[in-house]
Amino acid sequence: MKEPENPRIAGPAAGTFPSWRVIGHMNGQVVLRTGLELTTPALDVKLGMGEIVQQIEPLQPLQVHRTIQRMKVRTAAGIEGFVTQDASSFNGPVMFEQLDMAESPLHSPLHSQERLQLRISQLTQHQERLQLRVSQLTQHQERLEAREAQLTRHQERLEAREAQLHAELRLRVSQLRAELHAVSAAGSADTLHSPPHSPLQSPLHSPPQPAAQPAAQPAAQPAAQPAAQSTAKPAAQPTRGSADDFEDLMG
Repeated sequence: MKEPENPRIAGPAAGTFPSWRVIGHMNGQVVLRTGLELTTPALDVKLGMGEIVQQIEPLQPLQVHRTIQRMKVRTAAGIEGFVTQDASSFNGPVMFEQLDMAESPLHSPLHSQERLQLRISQLTQHQERLQLRVSQLTQHQERLEAREAQLTRHQERLEAREAQLHAELRLRVSQLRAELHAVSAAGSADTLHSPPHSPLQSPLHSPPQPAAQPAAQPAAQPAAQPAAQSTAKPAAQPTRGSADDFEDLMG
């Protein structure tokens, strides 16, 4: 039967796995690694002879030239990692032996109390982190509220300035209308008191003057009669003529 790809999800619960005691080691201690492969980083935890660990996932075979059994365990301090359960295929020792339920101190009331205290400590640390986060969020909210108050005051000042400008504009419009009305009234009064035929006219728009008439020539004076000669001949007898000739002679 094919093993599930993710034993953490598909496998049995961690409480159903047995406990193990360290009975062998290589180089004096059992190395706890972060991953299944032997090349993964080692944790800063070394298991000595006689220490008890709790298996939390099914055994997983690992092919390294030969097959070895790797298992994920949890120490009494709550640290989790992978160990080699049996290295006899490499002519190495069997590192862990399985304990019965009665032998396992991990299932004793004392160990349950230790796990409970560890869990309480973890929850306390988590609560402290949450309280710190809440404090940070509260400070951020206070800064936002202060900024909002500043913006509100700035908006109020802008609205007051806008109202002031509107009032000044209305006042100025009223003044201009009053000045315009006064100018119109003064113009109407001047029109009523001035003769209708004497508007000021610009020289450019004055009506054309009539052309000057030539001076009358003086009437021609009749030529003076020549003085009578001392030896004047006797006056000629007037001849009968027209009335015009008689007038010229009498003139």
